[in-house]
Amino acid sequence: MSDTAKLVIDGTEADKKLTNDIAVIEYTDNDEYHADDLQIVTYNPAEWYGKETIEYTITDNDWHEISKAVEMKCGTFNIDCIKRDDISGLYVIKAAAVPPGSTARQNKKSKAWERINLKELGQQIAKQNGLNFLYATELNPIFKRKEQIEKSDILFLSELCRATGLFLKFTANTIVIYNPYEYAEKEEKRTYSNGDANIQGIELKKQKNDTNYKKCRVTYLDPITKEKIEYIYKKESEGKMLDVTRKVSSTEEARLTAIYAIREKNGKEYCGKMTIDGDKEITTGTVIKINGFGEHDGNYLVKKAIHTMRTGTYTTRIFFEKVAEGNNG
Repeated sequence: MSDTAKLVIDGTEADKKLTNDIAVIEYTDNDEYHADDLQIVTYNPAEWYGKETIEYTITDNDWHEISKAVEMKCGTFNIDCIKRDDISGLYVIKAAAVPPGSTARQNKKSKAWERINLKELGQQIAKQNGLNFLYATELNPIFKRKEQIEKSDILFLSELCRATGLFLKFTANTIVIYNPYEYAEKEEKRTYSNGDANIQGIELKKQKNDTNYKKCRVTYLDPITKEKIEYIYKKESEGKMLDVTRKVSSTEEARLTAIYAIREKNGKEYCGKMTIDGDKEITTGTVIKINGFGEHDGNYLVKKAIHTMRTGTYTTRIFFEKVAEGNNG
């Protein structure tokens, strides 16, 4: 394998003098609620003072020994600070991802959306902000009325997604909406078995608190009309009930909310973290399979991936939660 890091600083590719002084580059691929970030550890900070942006790409010129270059375009980052580590004497450059469609994230709006499904709403928001749009799920909730009150387009859209079990993520100037729980029945991208040589370390946990729900009840009482909407999702007929009070506009929306809520809670029962040989195809939202670890076996959703390059080595550290399966309610 021949992994290389490419840095473009303020529009100009970094020269060897600058890159030779770098000890570590660490890229964190976060979920929608946390900005992706980049940390660079260097022996010589002089070349970095006054710089503003970094574009970072990881390239493997001999991916899986098939002589095919594979790139992981990590994005563009704004330099936040440069500080000295007192223990090592090295300097740490911290940078946060430049969010595509920043106006969609920053400009607050107030608007009422009526008789519209999630896909149409996302398409309109993307078009208004000059962004591309990908709707990668079969679920398409319909809303009678949703009010966007002093919220940015992305925050509003993200809240709608999460309330019905869907995820929103930016990638390459594109809004992507997807359903990670549909992946439970799809083929995983990678399988990691007990004893695999590429596993450098693994920690698996089983949590008992606030998990293992068998049923979920969603209720909402409209304060004006006094209309009550209620739906009970039953994964099994007997067992612990999860109660959720949340504003919903229809029984169908309540059903989707119930399915998502119980899957999110139950998914946290089995979780873990693992360090593997560097793999550019492991990103947030990827489904992996754990095998040979007893009751922990199954499909897991990657919640965060940290790609670290040091001199001569490339590793990926992943944090994951089990994909909770279930019927459609």
